[in-house]
Amino acid sequence: MPAPLCEGDFHTNVTGTIPSQLRAWRRSLTTSADPTNGEGESHGNNNRKRKKPDDTASSSGTQDSPARSANDPEVEADELIKELHEIVKNQAKENKALKETIENLRRDLEAARRDKASAEAELQYQTTKVANASRACMAASDALDIVMGLREP
Repeated sequence: MPAPLCEGDFHTNVTGTIPSQLRAWRRSLTTSADPTNGEGESHGNNNRKRKKPDDTASSSGTQDSPARSANDPEVEADELIKELHEIVKNQAKENKALKETIENLRRDLEAARRDKASAEAELQYQTTKVANASRACMAASDALDIVMGLREP
């Protein structure tokens, strides 16, 4: 069984294609020669871990052939790991861009809140001015009515 993919190399909470990629990766490593069917090493027949240094010389001829390396689970696993790392790298770039966008939106929101507070203060000021002018008009109207004799003081 290869080393787990999640040893700090990348984040496992990434959405999108990663879970299906992981399932495909795990299925690709299961071979007919593996009696555990990818579920552990209960019988100890994992040939990749049991190879000895002198075994590499005898098996190098079979691993150098294009047909062998194209179907080799280790090669497929390495390719999938590279693809997963690329996906994670792209996801990290997207996450960074999203964080920057969120920060910009937060700044815009704070500016909009300040503008709103300023506009509300200005509205309150203008409302107070209108109310004061209205009271002054009513007082002037009352005084005019008294001067014209339309009303008693």
